[in-house]
Amino acid sequence: MASAVTVASDEDVTEAIIAKSAAKKETPELMRRWREEHQRELAEKDAKENAAKDDLKRQAQKELEDWYNQYEERLSKHKAENRESQEKFISETANPVDGQEWKRVGKMCDFNKAPNSLHRMKSVLLRLKQQQ
Repeated sequence: MASAVTVASDEDVTEAIIAKSAAKKETPELMRRWREEHQRELAEKDAKENAAKDDLKRQAQKELEDWYNQYEERLSKHKAENRESQEKFISETANPVDGQEWKRVGKMCDFNKAPNSLHRMKSVLLRLKQQQ
């Protein structure tokens, strides 16, 4: 009876080996298909990522160009304002009138601003103007 068990177990082992070899043959086919599909998915994701990256680069370049254009506009505007104020200042100070020096100094100082570190200097100038 022991040999019958051995024979039965040998048959079972043989069937198991055949089933494993069949499974091994199927497994590589499944693995191959999975790998191909996985590679295809990765390629699609890479393409989408590269397209999104290119879009971001184009958008960033456009925003940078817009910023530079706005910067140049502001800069030219400030330059023009500074030139105008400089010309106005030069025209006002070009012909000094005797006895009007403190009046000119008073025009240069903005006395309507809130007190700060220049407050003391402005008050001294006002006193000097009033004394004259």
